[in-house]
Amino acid sequence: MVNVDVEQLKLAQSTSSHSVESKLRLSFTKILVCIFLVPLAAGCESMRTVGANFTLDVQVKGRDAAGVAWQATPAQIADYPSDALASSPFPHKQYLGKNFNWVFSVGASGIGGGIRNLKSLPVCFRFDEAKLTSNMNAKPTRLQVSQVISNKPFEAQPDPRLDKRLVPLGILRPNKGDEYLFTPPTLCFAAEKQGGFHFAIDLSALFPSGHMFNVSWANDKLVGTGVGNWLKMTVPIEYEGKREEIEVTLVATDSRLSISYH
Repeated sequence: MVNVDVEQLKLAQSTSSHSVESKLRLSFTKILVCIFLVPLAAGCESMRTVGANFTLDVQVKGRDAAGVAWQATPAQIADYPSDALASSPFPHKQYLGKNFNWVFSVGASGIGGGIRNLKSLPVCFRFDEAKLTSNMNAKPTRLQVSQVISNKPFEAQPDPRLDKRLVPLGILRPNKGDEYLFTPPTLCFAAEKQGGFHFAIDLSALFPSGHMFNVSWANDKLVGTGVGNWLKMTVPIEYEGKREEIEVTLVATDSRLSISYH
């Protein structure tokens, strides 16, 4: 769930800078305009929605193609200013890796952000094989979503549910009559390119409230803050015939109710 400052968004869209960082931030802003708004079924329409923003502690580790375990150092986890995204009162967190950077953006209904591929060859994130666990459910759960938003065409596993009329945003939803939830596609990022995305996740098996970190609210007040709760996501990564794995743990350290009119 996010609040979007319209004036900041207009300013960001009018910026003439062509730096990679500026382009990436603008990409995130475009996606975050609609990303965390619930319900999402009808897209961005005039309505009042309630959700939550979070401050995160982020831990990243994984295994390389040879099966050797690695863990990100504290210096590789940094703040990504919230004013650059005009979406949250809290700074977003980013992982600064040698092969890619990942900015994490989390709302009550899902997770997203953006990935920048630093390699000179395509890198694919196998979200279709991703597994989730939480401090309230240690059993690995398949990532299931009700919607995917991306600011770039999906480069792997083309899906007829992708609405190609929305450019540069791609929105993936179930076809009418299909199951409400579906497995997200693999997302591939071309050499030295970046893209933003968001998954509206089924969190019912991970948190009793059905919201991220088990946050809950009533009468426009937080009832459960979610502070101290965590979500862990394991995602295989493929490039040049090799296969690695990344494990991201997101811990809520603070939360704030968010009310948006859009």
